[in-house]
Amino acid sequence: MFHGGSKTGELSRKLADCVVLVEGDDIEGGTGFFVAPGYVLTCSHVVGWRRGPVTVTWPAGSLHGTVVFADPEAPDHLTSAGLTQYPDLAVIEIEDTTSVPGCVFLGDRVFLGEQRPGLEGSAHVEGYATIYSDEPHLSSARLTYSGFTDLQNQPLLRVSGDEIPSGMSGSPLLDMRTGEVLGLVRTNRNANQPHGGLALPVAALRRLPGDLLRSIWRAHDLFHADEGPWTSLRTQLLTQQRQDVSPPPLINPADEAALLGILARLDRVEDVNAVFHHAAYPQVPSLNIELLDYHDTVQVLANLPLGGQLHPVLRFLAALLDRCHDPVLQVLLRENLRRLAVMFDQKAVLDEHLGSESGPSPNLRRTSSVLAEVVPSAHDPDQYLFTLWLYRGPGQWDTQFRETTPRPEPGLWQRIQDELPKALRRLGERHAIVEFVLPLELLNEPIDRWQLWPEQTATRLGQRHAVVLRSLDNWQDEEETRREDSAARWEYLRDLTGPVPLTLVRCRDDREREAWAGLFQLPAGQTALALANPPTEPSTGEVIVEGLFAGVPVLLWRRDLCDLHYSDSPRSGTGESCAGTRFLDTLDRSLQGVGVTDLPWKVRDLRNMATQPGADDDHPGHQVVLLWEDPERRPPDEYPLASPS
Repeated sequence: MFHGGSKTGELSRKLADCVVLVEGDDIEGGTGFFVAPGYVLTCSHVVGWRRGPVTVTWPAGSLHGTVVFADPEAPDHLTSAGLTQYPDLAVIEIEDTTSVPGCVFLGDRVFLGEQRPGLEGSAHVEGYATIYSDEPHLSSARLTYSGFTDLQNQPLLRVSGDEIPSGMSGSPLLDMRTGEVLGLVRTNRNANQPHGGLALPVAALRRLPGDLLRSIWRAHDLFHADEGPWTSLRTQLLTQQRQDVSPPPLINPADEAALLGILARLDRVEDVNAVFHHAAYPQVPSLNIELLDYHDTVQVLANLPLGGQLHPVLRFLAALLDRCHDPVLQVLLRENLRRLAVMFDQKAVLDEHLGSESGPSPNLRRTSSVLAEVVPSAHDPDQYLFTLWLYRGPGQWDTQFRETTPRPEPGLWQRIQDELPKALRRLGERHAIVEFVLPLELLNEPIDRWQLWPEQTATRLGQRHAVVLRSLDNWQDEEETRREDSAARWEYLRDLTGPVPLTLVRCRDDREREAWAGLFQLPAGQTALALANPPTEPSTGEVIVEGLFAGVPVLLWRRDLCDLHYSDSPRSGTGESCAGTRFLDTLDRSLQGVGVTDLPWKVRDLRNMATQPGADDDHPGHQVVLLWEDPERRPPDEYPLASPS
């Protein structure tokens, strides 16, 4: 098999992971591939033109399945030329999805109802061949696809340039430019000869019953919703080969996968075609196909060019937002809507379209907070004192509690947990921010995970309240230079019309500490950092120290170390993206369209979304920590104690 060492080689290996051998009683057998957990595509002639039980096998496992769709079905399954009638497609349903090896990313080439785009390019095929051996074995072919040919007035992709051995019917056809599977191999021109053959395009899936097609697309989109290896590789491949993909996609692979994953969780509206026409008119006055779900709707709209008016994709998502009643999905939809608007340079147009609804909710505009300052004892730096303040608005500060007995960890944290609920009750603000001013060595304490309410053991502090950290070193800066620098950078961020510009610090960043210090002092400087690892990792800690010294007011990081690079036996050269990379890339997308003053609540939303069904272990809400230095939220030097009532 050809795999190579490039991104295309990595994708071909991923493709091989998704391929299965289809076997059963009284059937020809051949190749199939997972398109979603629970669903395998293959050819109807592979399963004997019938429904019923089959077995799918791959090197590491085997599962029982049932053919739930076969078109054509016997007996009238052949054309006069001896070929299986169009479409020659079958779907195998797998009940046990716990051990599915992987799922391909399908490229549904339906452009405004026209199923014959002028396609040509290189492709890779993996399947179970019987050439040179009596036993089926995994084999590959490198092909060229070049346009369409008709069979019964229906389009099939022409492929050439290599042999398609017997047994490879049903194999996936991988586009080497985009990383999408365009279709499945149907037939070869001459058995075991390098003459290519014909492939069924993914658009033919529209022949499936509507409910089955929607189930497949939604399972497919949910599988790829988080940036897994397939999406990551597609992104890198497209970056490498952007000049060969014309026109380039309007939405990049990662944002496309995230958006389709959200839409897959929405209830289907019966008027999806009406919503489409409302969004697309007048750019698309009519459409020659019936749209079956949000997936194909977005695929059509995403191929329309940008113009002066709000792009139809944004209009469509705005219409869905009005119809969505799930609060978590509302947040996700609004987040993606804003991110795409920024990407399309249409944020102002979107705000005008949405009106006042596009701004933060009234609750997110509240400014009250409980602020805890933790300082090392002058007599023993391993023990700490703390003070709790109540902040109700500009100039409105009260001291809630002051601890005069130094305490070590973990007694310190327990004492704060005892007093914090009292402070929150006294403040009386359900949506108050909880701020912690901490020395560097305590910045990674999982404060947002605290459980403060005995009657609500499932609720964490960081889910109920926006929790942010602040730097004690900046807080105690006697010369006030850090605070002045931080305030200037904060003012720049606050006045931005777009999202916070993040500088991503990835695992094993090889820049020296001196380089970071110099970068922060450049005129452009840096105003916000997102780091793949916590301050307890030495090189990450150095970046944070230099950033704080220079007055960087916003830092986000992943609480746990990346196990790929920082475990006892770090792995390299595996071809997989590390946890730190996945965290940064997903976090960066999640914060598109979010201004600096909304960051605390956005992070709180991420923590809550990480608890929802379908959110995997890589969701940034599980790990994100936010340091957020608002210079206006600082108590005066003299502060009275709050009254006990």
